[in-house]
Amino acid sequence: MQQVLSQQDVGFQSAEQERALHAVIDRQTPLVVVLLTGRGKSLLFSVLACMDDAGVTVVVVLYQALIEHLVEQMQQRGIDCIKWKHSKSSPAAVVVVSADAAGDTTSNSNFLGYVSTLSSKGLLQRVVVDKCHLIITSSD
Repeated sequence: MQQVLSQQDVGFQSAEQERALHAVIDRQTPLVVVLLTGRGKSLLFSVLACMDDAGVTVVVVLYQALIEHLVEQMQQRGIDCIKWKHSKSSPAAVVVVSADAAGDTTSNSNFLGYVSTLSSKGLLQRVVVDKCHLIITSSD
């Protein structure tokens, strides 16, 4: 957590965040984490990216503006993080993709093929859907 937050004196924002981080580290699956806005959900997958055997974490984000913000934030913290593009095939510790691109099966170099390749090579460790509640609530 110190590396991710770039601080020496860090703690959990809530007991729920602490339990969630332990569940993530213990590789409990499936795992659904619900925390208030700004309460450290991104920390959960960021910490894993700093571990030695982290593999690749795919983060599916609904809005383009959130992608840019997340990638910039993680790179500033020294985490190997990229925004997925059709032409980029080399994995990073964290690969961020829009929901539209993640579900696009029409292009020649689609994201599902990329993820399948990561999985077959044993590199894909987890898929995180950030703000997944918006998928349900935005249709109301």
